[in-house]
Amino acid sequence: MLRNLQAALKNLRALGVGKREAAWLAGTAVGYAVLEGVGVGLLVPMLQYVERGDTAFEQGTPSMVWRVILGITSALGIRPTLFVLLTLVFVTIVARQVVRYLHQLAVVRARVRATAVLRQQGIESFLRTDLPFIVSVGQGRLLSALTSEAERAGTALTHLLNLWASGTLLVVYLVLLFAMSPLVAPVALLAMGAVAVLVHRLIEKSRELGVRVTAIHDELHAAFTERLAGIRLVKMMGQEKADAQRVNSIIERLSDVFIGIGKGREAIEVSVEPLLMLGAFLTLYVAVVSFGLTLASLGIFLFIFLRILPLLKQVNIARQQVGAHIAGFLQTQQLIERSRTATLIVGGSRPFEGLRECLEFRQVGFSYFDNASEGWALRDISFRVKKGMLTAIVGRSGAGKSTLLDLIPRLREATTGAILLDGVPIHAFELRSLRARIGIVDQHGFLFNDTVRNNLTYGLAEKNQGAIEEAARKAYAHAFVQALPEGYDTVLGDRGVRLSGGQRQRLALARVFLQDPDILLLDEPTSALDSESEQFIQAAIEELRKEKLIIVIAHRLSTIRQADRILVLDEGCIVEQGDHGTLLNRQGAYHRLFELQLYA
Repeated sequence: MLRNLQAALKNLRALGVGKREAAWLAGTAVGYAVLEGVGVGLLVPMLQYVERGDTAFEQGTPSMVWRVILGITSALGIRPTLFVLLTLVFVTIVARQVVRYLHQLAVVRARVRATAVLRQQGIESFLRTDLPFIVSVGQGRLLSALTSEAERAGTALTHLLNLWASGTLLVVYLVLLFAMSPLVAPVALLAMGAVAVLVHRLIEKSRELGVRVTAIHDELHAAFTERLAGIRLVKMMGQEKADAQRVNSIIERLSDVFIGIGKGREAIEVSVEPLLMLGAFLTLYVAVVSFGLTLASLGIFLFIFLRILPLLKQVNIARQQVGAHIAGFLQTQQLIERSRTATLIVGGSRPFEGLRECLEFRQVGFSYFDNASEGWALRDISFRVKKGMLTAIVGRSGAGKSTLLDLIPRLREATTGAILLDGVPIHAFELRSLRARIGIVDQHGFLFNDTVRNNLTYGLAEKNQGAIEEAARKAYAHAFVQALPEGYDTVLGDRGVRLSGGQRQRLALARVFLQDPDILLLDEPTSALDSESEQFIQAAIEELRKEKLIIVIAHRLSTIRQADRILVLDEGCIVEQGDHGTLLNRQGAYHRLFELQLYA
């Protein structure tokens, strides 16, 4: 528990709590505690005045509190009457509550900012990190970190700050007890320490449950994401009830853990108060029997101790809640740090100003494993294609086709060999300028839940309406966009759900036309389209191939036949390359694939 608290305090800056804000939070907590102590301290002279009148400060040597009161009243030119003493107590209470308001306001701001900062840091790191990290961690866990776990981190910070404030106030009360009776106060301190030790196991149990909450949150977000993304498959396979039951079982496990945390909180609620009362009675007995406190002192002593009882309960509950929620912050912070250390693909210093001649692979190899000997996805890939050429990559599923495309914009890093653009290794180019000159269209034609216009201009410099419409015409998309309810201002829904597959692909191509890249990578862009949509896509590709270097992963014969060069991949290796006619005549791997496609 202590290690978790130290880690949280060490990372306050990571939660957006700067030095000035931390000082304000600490200062207002201390200010509130001091004013509470002053208010309680003023009760002693007030009771003495009620009991003895003016003789309370005229006989003998006045106490330190009386000396302060006499100094204030003397400076104001008034006598320390009962009305004056009551006024001093009231002013202290008002000042205390103002400081408390300022502190609680700062706590709320710190909690909201902590959640926002953690989410901002998370999304920035996850978007910047390399693709393999995102794939290995999974969308569910990343979404969990950005949503529920970030919220729990803010809750943990709130309880941590409340723990600091309550602890500070507790120290002030203990100082008052020691000031009143240095002999009795240690007995009270021992009683409070015993209670803290007794509830320690409950707090540790809550911390363990907090770690389980984080793990189940990750699992639940993954389940939600997968089921909603695959809703068509769920419905077609009649798995609505079965999948609902699977997700419900995760929800029930999460509920059980939260109930466990709630039990811990309530156990502290019910057990702490009787234990503290037992300590109070023991302290009272010792104070009266062994040390003979006066009635006034005993009354104030009891008053302070009764103020301490709920405070100690708050401290222990805050400890329990910090233990239950701190895992959300620590694991999210660790995930963000992992994403940062996983960012291994670094660009060079040379701007990529565009492809002039050719793209070349020289004995390129790629492995998904840190130890490449465990398996290669690509081995000894070598080829050279010129600008203005259309190159098709064919092969069975799992041959490494999509992986090969990912290496060109450096979404993945080649393990061995070199990839060159106009004879220059791609490592030498700035990542942003390199990727700006490469366009990608996959078989899904991804679109955001935004307008047609914003989807087409995503990531591009501001484009005028004429340029947008011209790009759409080239992609054979302008006609159907115009027919949409609000034309180019129509919101397309999640992943462009309001459009057909062919329409989404044409908009994805229109975005590429607007981008005007030198290299175009197409990952099975027509695999799931009808014949009419395919014709539109093929015509659009023809428009592009005149002055671009195009590499397309294809299964459709219409796409393969028109390629200038065909690369045949099998188990990560190029087993054949050439044009359509040449490869057919060889009666090799391409011929077998062609026949399978022809007679499928």
